[in-house]
Amino acid sequence: MAEPAAERIFSPVAVIAIVLFALIPLGSATFFATSVVQFTLALLFLATVGRYAIRNDPAQAAQALLKGVPPGALLALPALAIIQTSAQFAIGFSTGPTLAMTQATMTTIVLVAFYLLCRGAAISRRDIQILLLGLVAIGTAEALYGLLNLLSGNEYLLIYKRKIFPHSATGTLTGRSHFAYLMEMTAPIALALLATQARRTRIYGATDSTGRTIAAATAAVTILLALIFSRSRMGIMAISGAAGIVMLLSRKLAPATLEDTRSEKRSRNFVVGIALIAVLGFGVLIGLEAVIDRFGNLEHDFQASRRHAWLATFRMFLDAPVVGHGWGTFRELVVGYQPRPTGNFFPHAHNEYLQVMAEGGLVGLGIVGYLLVLYVRRLVSTLSRQLDYQQRAITVALAVSTTSVLFHSVADFGLRIPGIALTFMVALALFVRVTESPQLIAETVDSNLKRRRRRSKRRRAE
Repeated sequence: MAEPAAERIFSPVAVIAIVLFALIPLGSATFFATSVVQFTLALLFLATVGRYAIRNDPAQAAQALLKGVPPGALLALPALAIIQTSAQFAIGFSTGPTLAMTQATMTTIVLVAFYLLCRGAAISRRDIQILLLGLVAIGTAEALYGLLNLLSGNEYLLIYKRKIFPHSATGTLTGRSHFAYLMEMTAPIALALLATQARRTRIYGATDSTGRTIAAATAAVTILLALIFSRSRMGIMAISGAAGIVMLLSRKLAPATLEDTRSEKRSRNFVVGIALIAVLGFGVLIGLEAVIDRFGNLEHDFQASRRHAWLATFRMFLDAPVVGHGWGTFRELVVGYQPRPTGNFFPHAHNEYLQVMAEGGLVGLGIVGYLLVLYVRRLVSTLSRQLDYQQRAITVALAVSTTSVLFHSVADFGLRIPGIALTFMVALALFVRVTESPQLIAETVDSNLKRRRRRSKRRRAE
């Protein structure tokens, strides 16, 4: 099938460069780094849209940028944040600081703009390949850096001396849970690439696929090891749960279609199984005791920390249940809702959904619920379609990546870290584009079937 003729709005290489730009300075979690990332992305978005409008016309630019995007779903959260911030300037809507609300609103707008740029960068099969490989390359590099720091005992992240989470792999990020988010988003893609390359080698006898299979296996093993030794309990549970649910859905919803032969399945499963065995083997050599011990302290740690944060967040929500206290006000206001000093300070709720309730009220929670319904509906409808193996593998991988982040966000705040949020926007944009146009991944089932039949005829003729 021919690739789409639409004009690319943004470069996929630039998308990956932006993610790197945001991840390297500790995920851009500081006020200065966040501001630089926001300013850079705002300029890029305006320049991109302006250039496209000059080459075509403003109406075509808007149409190309928003094609296939439900405006209500895209603009609902930014609109809520803008309304809250405007009301703060006009009537003192919240007791929270205006600066925090303004920056949080800008962050939300910039994330939406970056999502549109990612969509505009993924219009052809080659674009999708660049973005997928770019995410895996980022995940592998971060994983290697995190594992090397862990094994060498180095507690410096570049030039920054790490003060928390010692003896954990964190890459260039300060938090092990934030690092786990990154590994969760890239590990499923690496495994999908490994499975599809192994299958391609088996079916088509492509000699160039052997090196790619080894590279994909190396990336998958490295990323999964880094996820385990981040020692993030929720990260490990989130990706396990997401993988189980999405793969079960895929198996139940997939229509009857061309099945792989037994030898093809055996070859593919053998390669993926070897990679998982390698992860377990290296994990045992490095030492899994510290990881296992953290799971043993799960209930104690919850009672000592997150329980207090969640209760304070819920009290904050009850004080302004309709529209919340304002986007970005949690950090400054939550202390007033703790019934007694706990010795812990929580700049975030460690639960994205509770924090949305506190900052956006039932309106904000309703918007997030609507977005989740759209996501689940798209996932179910796509997995119910007739897809070839590679299309389904990449779709499932991207679904596991995004679903794992949604699960992990029940107990953490990775999406409040700019570098992680931007990576999630790339994975989400890829998921949406692939589910819209599966042909961007590989050939259709029908053409694959025809090709196999032609090969069989040639073999019989010989």
